[in-house]
Amino acid sequence: MKKTYTRKLKHLFKVVLMCICLFLFNSGCGLDVYYVVEAPSYSIHTPYYDSEFSNCYFSFRTNENNNNTEVKKFLGTAIYYKIYKSKSKMDSEVGSITSLINSTDNKANAAPRMTSTYNFKTLKAENLSGSVLIEHSDREDQEIYIRLTDYIGSDGNVVDAYKAEIRIGSVSYGKPLRDEDGLNFNFASYRKDEKSAVPKEGDSDVQENPTSTDSDDDNRWYVPLFAVGLSLNDDYTNTSSVPLYLGCVTIKDNEEDN
Repeated sequence: MKKTYTRKLKHLFKVVLMCICLFLFNSGCGLDVYYVVEAPSYSIHTPYYDSEFSNCYFSFRTNENNNNTEVKKFLGTAIYYKIYKSKSKMDSEVGSITSLINSTDNKANAAPRMTSTYNFKTLKAENLSGSVLIEHSDREDQEIYIRLTDYIGSDGNVVDAYKAEIRIGSVSYGKPLRDEDGLNFNFASYRKDEKSAVPKEGDSDVQENPTSTDSDDDNRWYVPLFAVGLSLNDDYTNTSSVPLYLGCVTIKDNEEDN
């Protein structure tokens, strides 16, 4: 009886000792923690480079409630853009990014590649100044509307239904702005507003060589958008979601029909 008790005691001691060792090992070496941020829910309206003016807007829904956990704080949704002079160049780079998004093994690299390799910039707005364009809402997913350019009517005035703005739900936050000294997207040499400057070589948000040999690209600029969810993790690092492609619009710098 005494030997049986002793054997049980030794076995219990070994189990406790093993648990302590495992705890110390995991505490000392650390286990990899993977933070996952869910992408914005889906695109509601996706414009294409040849869309007529009434369809030249972006609309999508954010992904709020699936992103807050104990180990990460969801900051909100950022929008990234780039201005291209060449449609073929735009197609090539956007195609590379969307290939990563749709891949099984490399989708986590899509957002970092978009900003570092392809130099996409963050979209801003006249009346928003947070760390992300669309801050996290504790209530519900948010519907976002973005129109980059003003449409000018036959009377020479901006048509209110087609004005450049960013709307979160029903609230307008003013014109979208480039990441370039507060310039907007109303590219036009005939406009008197200095903030509506035509993009030029050397601008940080324009492809490195904005020239094109394709005559179809004359006076045309191509602007694709991507939406990305961002989180602040418990180790004070940031994690990006897989980007959501929102579409592309063409802005003509010699016409009002945008």
